[in-house]
Amino acid sequence: MASHSKSAPAFSLVEDDEDNYYELLGVKDQPEISAPDLKRAYHRKALQWHPDKVPASEKVHAEAMFTKIKLAFGILSDPEARAAYDGVLKAQVLRRQRELEKSSKRKRMEQDLQEREHEAKRRRMEEYAAKQKLEAEKARLRKKGFQDMMAELNEPLDDVSDTPAASAAPASTPAASASSSSSSSRRERVPSVAELEQREQQLFARLHQLQRQREAVK
Repeated sequence: MASHSKSAPAFSLVEDDEDNYYELLGVKDQPEISAPDLKRAYHRKALQWHPDKVPASEKVHAEAMFTKIKLAFGILSDPEARAAYDGVLKAQVLRRQRELEKSSKRKRMEQDLQEREHEAKRRRMEEYAAKQKLEAEKARLRKKGFQDMMAELNEPLDDVSDTPAASAAPASTPAASASSSSSSSRRERVPSVAELEQREQQLFARLHQLQRQREAVK
């Protein structure tokens, strides 16, 4: 009964107090310390923080530390209270480990998300650049096709003197030859209907070819 009355308030203080009792007594790295060694450690700390042993300016802080030291020794010197306190410490260690694991996992997830977002952004930029390049190629082909068509329209027609009809014409007198030469010059400047139709067919064929090229790049 006496043991219960002694350890009951200790459990409440353990839960509310954030100080490490082993550390307060200067034996943080000695969880298996014996009772005699624990008592000697308590005496050293009690002398260090006794209110009557410090200057007046440190008296308030010393009183608070002296109270914590007495509480720590009371918990650790009682076997049942000490076992309960050790259980609290182990639970705190496990909780911190879980929090650390969650934090690490969260950081990895955030890092993976950032990497995926970066990769998606890179792909969007590559797609945009590819589309821009395609549009530029389409514009280039349209411009080239227009230039080719205009060049063909500006090309001179074939000399009518090279036609079979002209080469098969019979020889004539000098006067007739002069007249024929003058007439031939005029005919060179004015193509025949057949030649115009042939030229028109060539232009239509070229336009059809350019149309196929434009459809191929779309």
